[in-house]
Amino acid sequence: MKAILKYGWPARIFVDNAWVYSGTTMDLACSTIGIQKIHSTARYPVSRGKQERFFRTLRDQLVREVENLEPLELRKLNRLLQAWLSQYHSARHSRTHETPEQRYSFRTFRPVAPDALEQAFWQWTTRAVSTTGEIKLFGNVYRVDLSFAGRAKMVLRYDPFDMGRLILWENGRKVAVATPERLVCVTRPGHPTPTRYQQSDVARRYLDDLERAHKARLDQELNRTHYRPIQKPSQEETPE
Repeated sequence: MKAILKYGWPARIFVDNAWVYSGTTMDLACSTIGIQKIHSTARYPVSRGKQERFFRTLRDQLVREVENLEPLELRKLNRLLQAWLSQYHSARHSRTHETPEQRYSFRTFRPVAPDALEQAFWQWTTRAVSTTGEIKLFGNVYRVDLSFAGRAKMVLRYDPFDMGRLILWENGRKVAVATPERLVCVTRPGHPTPTRYQQSDVARRYLDDLERAHKARLDQELNRTHYRPIQKPSQEETPE
C-alpha cells in the first residue's frame, strides 16, 4: 500500500502462482484499483528470473543479516528495508547503465485515493445475518440495520488489523456498515509468534552502517546543512 501511495498504481503486476496471489482477496484488490494481474508460466522458472534474482539479492544482503539478530520490531525492520532499497535503487545496473531509480522516473504517476487503496486490500468473507440483525465473526458480535435481518449469506469486507466495523456488499457495491456490539478480537486472530535467533554483532554493525548510509543519502538529497554547535567562550576569553 505504501509503495502504491508513493509511486502510484501500476498498470500491470507480475506474480507467481502461490496461493496468496491466486486468492479472491488479491483478485478483488487488483480489480478495484484497476491493475492487470499476470501470472508466471507454471513449471517454467525462467519466466520469473528477474524477480528471483532480486529476492536472492535481498536475502543475501539484508535478510541473512537480520536473521542473526534478535526479533526486530516491525518499524525497525521497515527502516532497514527502506535503507537497503535506497542503496539498491541508486546502484547502476551493469547492462542498462542506469539505476533503477532513473529508469522508473520516466513512468507516468497514477495516484490512488488513500481510502480507496486501503479498502481495496481489505479481506472478505460471507456470513449469515440473524433475524435480529446480528452478525458473528471471529468471536465478535456486530449489529446491522434490520432491513438485512434474516439474510442467509452476505458478503462482508473488513480490515484484518482493525475489526471495529464490517462493510456489507451486495451486487458489487457497499450497502451497509455493521458496528460492533461485543468486540473480542480487535485484529484478526492467527498472527504467528516470531522465532528467536542468536544475536550477531557483525550483523548488527552491518545493519547500523546501512541505516547511517541511507540517512546520509537523504541528507544529501534534501541539501541539509549541519552546523557545529556554537561554543561559549571561556571566562578567560570573555572580553572585559
